Amino acid sequence: MERIMKARGLGGHSSATALGPVVWALFFWAAPLILWAQTTGSVDTTAFPVLSVGLGARAVGMGESFTAVADDLSAIHYNSAGLAQIHDPEVVLMHNSYLADGFYDTVGCVYPFGTAGTLAFGLNYLNYGSIDRRDAQGNLLGTYTPFDISAGGAFGFQMDKNAFLGLSSQWMRQDINGSVHTGLLWDAAFLVKPYERFSLGLNFKNLGVETGGYSLPAELMVGGRVNGDGHIGLVTSQGSSAA
Repeated sequence: MERIMKARGLGGHSSATALGPVVWALFFWAAPLILWAQTTGSVDTTAFPVLSVGLGARAVGMGESFTAVADDLSAIHYNSAGLAQIHDPEVVLMHNSYLADGFYDTVGCVYPFGTAGTLAFGLNYLNYGSIDRRDAQGNLLGTYTPFDISAGGAFGFQMDKNAFLGLSSQWMRQDINGSVHTGLLWDAAFLVKPYERFSLGLNFKNLGVETGGYSLPAELMVGGRVNGDGHIGLVTSQGSSAA
């Protein structure tokens, strides 16, 4: 279930200072990193699985390749620079089933500040469902319910006529049968639209620290979109993890 409520009436963005060449240089300098970035931590030691869960039915329906689109609250997860494209306030409530009896809930809001940029907040809760607790002989000792919770904010703004920058941060807490660890993460994102029907997105995700001694699923996402006659013709995304 996903609900989106929008209020109307705020004006659009105007061009900021001419920083286009700088943005293009940063974008094309960073994009080749996906050719050599690789995972140095094993999958079973990666912290906060909630970071790998997609956000938003539309974005997930596009194969989670939302980096170059990012024009609704899902931008807080895929590319915070895209928040600058939102000109009306939004409130979003999402509920999804997860695994057997688990679920994933999100509540968030977006509020534009005119030409200054757009601010977004989100609260996520991932419940893994009930899991049996057993001793070494397999005897049932009871059940427990692990969960992840996160709260974050993001801000996207226009740097140039066709270039946007976004920054985001989130605090996370994971509880597995009383074993608790937390983390503080940051993202930095770019979005450029050199032509009316073409856009490129770049997002450095999940950079930060955590208390459990695990690897964070740091990722570089790069996406491109070709839009023809109001329909998406091509959306691609590349992701690479690092410890």
